[in-house]
Amino acid sequence: MVLLDLLPLFLLAAAIWSVLWTLAIYRGLSRPHRRAAGWALAHDLPADPAGFGLEFQELAIPLSDGKHAPAWLVKGRATAAPVLVVCHGWSESRYVMLKRLPLWSELFSAVLLYDLRAHGDSPHRTCGGGSPEADDLRAILEQLPAHLTDTRPIVLLGLSMGASIAMQAVARDDLSPKPIALIAEGAYRHRLTPVAGYLRQRRWPTWPFVNLVGLYMSLFPTRFGPLDNLPRMEKVTLPILFIHGQLDAMCPLADVQALVQHAPSARCVIFRGADHLNMAEIDPRIYQSAIQDFLQSLKQPQSPTPNP
Repeated sequence: MVLLDLLPLFLLAAAIWSVLWTLAIYRGLSRPHRRAAGWALAHDLPADPAGFGLEFQELAIPLSDGKHAPAWLVKGRATAAPVLVVCHGWSESRYVMLKRLPLWSELFSAVLLYDLRAHGDSPHRTCGGGSPEADDLRAILEQLPAHLTDTRPIVLLGLSMGASIAMQAVARDDLSPKPIALIAEGAYRHRLTPVAGYLRQRRWPTWPFVNLVGLYMSLFPTRFGPLDNLPRMEKVTLPILFIHGQLDAMCPLADVQALVQHAPSARCVIFRGADHLNMAEIDPRIYQSAIQDFLQSLKQPQSPTPNP
């Protein structure tokens, strides 16, 4: 009888603990660790593109909310190639993207690296990886120097959360200038997929916390946008190159295969033995070749034949 009398208290305590733990998880996701110049120096990277012998401009691109996006506009070595705009992943930054910059600079005429909200040197305190970030990307594209966009097409490249943001942006009709292609690394179908992967990597339980985070996000569709990327893919008519690791535990391969099958014009390169977002480190030659082949295909008439 005593246990039965205490049962409501146990249930109430469990419910309160679940809600508080869910809020703590969400707070951690919306306020990631900052990786700025100190992080780069601690990982034997230069603090800016000049460390690779590349010319660049330091930019502070105004956004619609009155804040700005810190960015580097880097001059690439392929003078006749498109301009690359990079959306980094969660808990990364333009400083983390310096690891890839030598590869990208060989393939593009210019590379724009910028900090997403609440990442790197961004003045924002929180991020959501949703509609506000897609709006930021639109504002950034609109403010690219005219001498670049008037003579060179634009290619977007998104990594994980950055890929989701890029997909949200290109599904719209109001982008100007309009990119000619999208490269998505470590993409995922459902917004909760990386949340569950994040918890599993830390050996934390996923239920009911992932469901509660999803419920919270669904209450604010204007901020977070749709939770499922699959319907959005059918609206993306431009060519897409998906690059994915075969052993990706954060965003399973099945997710990107579903996205490829629903995109009108998409191809997928799977890196054997690669995990989440380490494809360029696993084999930089194949990584660079995959992007180069994709850029060459853009010069040919496109056919909507997915290659999963």
